Amino acid sequence: MEPEALRQLDPRGQAVLSLFARTERITSADVARTLGLSQRMARNLLRDRVEEGWLEIADSSRRGRAYSLSAGYRKFNGNLTAIGGTKQG
Repeated sequence: MEPEALRQLDPRGQAVLSLFARTERITSADVARTLGLSQRMARNLLRDRVEEGWLEIADSSRRGRAYSLSAGYRKFNGNLTAIGGTKQG
């Protein structure tokens, strides 16, 4: 069973989290490419997910910043594939 918060995420949030079904770390470039956003919009979206507690900064370097799923939500990783659909890059 997925948590209520997972079901209430907006489509962009769900798409971001669904990226973790394939990898442990994502970057703003991954999000921008997947959602068709600018790098700035992707960074803003990721920042929001960090503030909400969904993501953690896995690598804080400016050029190579990477994000990982927060510990509290890793256990729901199997559900992330279902909410993200089957669309591939």
